[in-house]
Amino acid sequence: MKIIRSLQWVWLMLIASLLTGCGEPTADFKVTPTPVVAGVTTTFDASASAAYGENKGNSIVAYEWSFGDGKTESGEVVTHSYEKAGDYQVQLKVTDRRGVSKTKIQKLTVNAPVDESNVQVLVRSSQGALLANAQVTIDGVSAETNEQGMAELDNIATGSQVVMASKSGFIAQSTQVELSTDGLKQIQLILQPVKEELALADITQSQLIVSQYQGARITLPDNAFVDSNGKAATGTATLKLTPWDITAADLTAMPGNGKAQTSDGEIVELISAGMMTVDFYDSTGSHLQLATGKTATIQMDLPYTSIGGNALAVGSEIPLWHFDESQGIWIEDGVGHVVASSSSSTGLAVSAEVSHFSTWNWDFKFNNPNTLNVKCVDYNGQPAACNVVATVLLDDGSHLTKSTSLPAEGATIINLPTSGSVSWHATTVGGLIGDATSGVSGSVQITLSEPKTSNFVRCSTPDSTYHACAVTLTADLGNNDIKTLSLDIPEEGALIQTSFNVSNLAWAGTAKAVDASGVHQLSGSSVSTATGAVNLLLDSDVIVAPVKQVRARCVVAADYPYSVQPQSCDLRVYSNYEQLILEAVNIPMGQAVNVYLPVETSVDNDSLYAPFFISASAEVNIDSELYYIDGYYSNEGDAVNNNQIIDVPIGYSPQ
Repeated sequence: MKIIRSLQWVWLMLIASLLTGCGEPTADFKVTPTPVVAGVTTTFDASASAAYGENKGNSIVAYEWSFGDGKTESGEVVTHSYEKAGDYQVQLKVTDRRGVSKTKIQKLTVNAPVDESNVQVLVRSSQGALLANAQVTIDGVSAETNEQGMAELDNIATGSQVVMASKSGFIAQSTQVELSTDGLKQIQLILQPVKEELALADITQSQLIVSQYQGARITLPDNAFVDSNGKAATGTATLKLTPWDITAADLTAMPGNGKAQTSDGEIVELISAGMMTVDFYDSTGSHLQLATGKTATIQMDLPYTSIGGNALAVGSEIPLWHFDESQGIWIEDGVGHVVASSSSSTGLAVSAEVSHFSTWNWDFKFNNPNTLNVKCVDYNGQPAACNVVATVLLDDGSHLTKSTSLPAEGATIINLPTSGSVSWHATTVGGLIGDATSGVSGSVQITLSEPKTSNFVRCSTPDSTYHACAVTLTADLGNNDIKTLSLDIPEEGALIQTSFNVSNLAWAGTAKAVDASGVHQLSGSSVSTATGAVNLLLDSDVIVAPVKQVRARCVVAADYPYSVQPQSCDLRVYSNYEQLILEAVNIPMGQAVNVYLPVETSVDNDSLYAPFFISASAEVNIDSELYYIDGYYSNEGDAVNNNQIIDVPIGYSPQ
């Protein structure tokens, strides 16, 4: 009898062990119908959830829902109706027979019922300038911004819409918005200026293009491009290249406000580890794309060793995303990698292989529990609709931005980290501005007031030619409190408003201009009162680079004695054998890199005299012995043609 009881006990213990394995259940659900509309019953189905060890008798026994609007429900399949449009955090918690639980949190966008609304759109640069003559489009309706950066569009269907804004010299912006009928809807779009525009003599040739910003570079294969008709692209081309500085104000203009769709269709928010906009155009201004089967490599320096708590090192993988302008959302599109970089302050860079060009982003999904209620009031304490930009500083030193349009009653900002701080800047289409700081939970109120300074700023040279320019505004508030703003001013000028309570402002501006003699660095300074027009005269003119460029590549010397050849080389370019023009760039053998040379004596429109020296080095492993290969090229002041390809032969010497 004791033996039988012992066997029963063993059997019971065996069953218990099978049911109490270490695996967690899977929490998953789908939402129907989509899109979700306020006032319409929505079904939440958790039948895709599963228990660990279901084939051994385990199962889900409890489903607990939280809909993000204060309402809860239980059950495998439930229904819920949202009263108001907005973004909500839906939470599903499942528990199995063992008592083990798993939770899934998913952002859900609830649209307003379809109706019509009038919409006001404020367009600014990433540095804060109000942009005139920007084209704004919503639901097929377009309007142009006025001098105050505002466009008004009438009779726009409410609900989920994509608002787009574009302006010459800036990267086009689009984002998803929720429109309602209760008064004018205020929306803010922030545009990032294009940083570089490069002329390419022959689009068919392989190239390594190195940017002057963020260590960015593009590696292209031969015969890489096709035109809009799918035909091979040839001849001259233009590259518009913008590496985004994720440590600075560039992030305020992040397209789509960081909203993204994963490869599984999940809607998430992103935190960026690097972002680059790449656009190629032919001589007619038509957009060029990579041909089918062709890929290019993009790379830029990584300024952080941790992004949103994700530690980074050589070999780390980062999800890759491209921006879909038509949908106003990021789309997951492969994986990027962290690589070593000698030019980066961290020794790290992000790299990716891409099959088309647009705005690309190396990003982690950002999913956090904290929320914060935000509202604006005017200088009389009355609630006011406003547009806010929130800069969130995380504990690891990285940061993200959120740009949001708030109704007069305020709104809840979701997906904030558990710790950190937030800097807020608010504006209205009526010209009110305000600033505040807060933590990452609770509530914050931003008080708006009339701007203390308001100046229409434009840059010109002594010949009365206007230029796009970079401007630094300095205000002395007294008691050793000096405030500065960095601004990008388009050629037609822009309205600059601040909360600085001063009577005088100091302005300093720089611009680049190109003519037959070279690239000119223009600069000037001015002092103004707190209001009125500012014509910033750029009366200093220094030639800093030529109009023309050469393209250099490594080739194996004719007397190279071994069959094993190097795969890549390091190039350095010097002016007059002293001034370093191009730091060491590692490129595949035979692939050319653009080199911009300082002009000493201009000869004609087709050639220039510019003494320069190129050194090249490589390593090659031959029969388990390492050989160091080097070589050089010197033109010693001979004439150089624009876009001339210079071969740098390298020999060998054992190490």
